[in-house]
Amino acid sequence: MKAVKEFLNKFGASLLTTKEGIVIVASEREKRRLMSELISLYWGDDYLNKERQLQMKDAQDVSTNISVFFSPETLIKVLNALNQFKKISGLKMSDYEYQSLAIHLTIAIERIKRNEVIKFSSKNSVLEKNTLILIKVIEKEFGIKLPKDEKQYLNIHILAIQSSLTTNE
Repeated sequence: MKAVKEFLNKFGASLLTTKEGIVIVASEREKRRLMSELISLYWGDDYLNKERQLQMKDAQDVSTNISVFFSPETLIKVLNALNQFKKISGLKMSDYEYQSLAIHLTIAIERIKRNEVIKFSSKNSVLEKNTLILIKVIEKEFGIKLPKDEKQYLNIHILAIQSSLTTNE
């Protein structure tokens, strides 16, 4: 527990012990930084195949340390959904873009499961075709309906990925 507390402190997070168990106390930004670090530790280089697409390991390979912070099943389902999305859409993305989207989706789905919906601070924009594909895949994979604001956040990710494609060509 001491090592976990020290690890969390590096990211500005802490542990809170309650009657229900142990809870990680962190802001949304701290959670994202922490999640990014944990997923990069989890993924490592073993997840890149010949085509440089990320592959996922079996559920039993997910570190029990990571399950303290988020559901390994959620991460695995997110990776499944992202791989389906890439296949259907044909959208190319860098490892960084893939990981960022996986982090966002994992955090968002865990939050949605707890009925903690966040509000989008910007004006709603028309959803991209690829965003609509991703939404459909996620909703089917998780059996949920994504809130309007979460769809807008996904749209920002898709717009950024599509934008990087045009600037790299």
